[in-house]
Amino acid sequence: NELALQNQSDIVIVGNTTIVLNLKQDATIKLSIFDLSGIEQTSIINNQQLTSDSYHFDLTSYNLAHGAYIIKLSINNNTSKCVKLLK
Repeated sequence: NELALQNQSDIVIVGNTTIVLNLKQDATIKLSIFDLSGIEQTSIINNQQLTSDSYHFDLTSYNLAHGAYIIKLSINNNTSKCVKLLK
């Protein structure tokens, strides 16, 4: 399972930013955005069972204020990856 983002480290949202999630097997997924104080700002996927496939999520549709955030991916209730997001 992978969480592929446009840049390898910090992400700067300018125009369209897309999260690409490549699942090699079926899994329960939670993909959320948190502010730096740990408060969840939005849940892109909330514990949904997804099949093995490639998924694309456009971050421009989420109304995030300018600031720093953490994108957290959990696969089968285990944190798989956290990435810093700057907007």
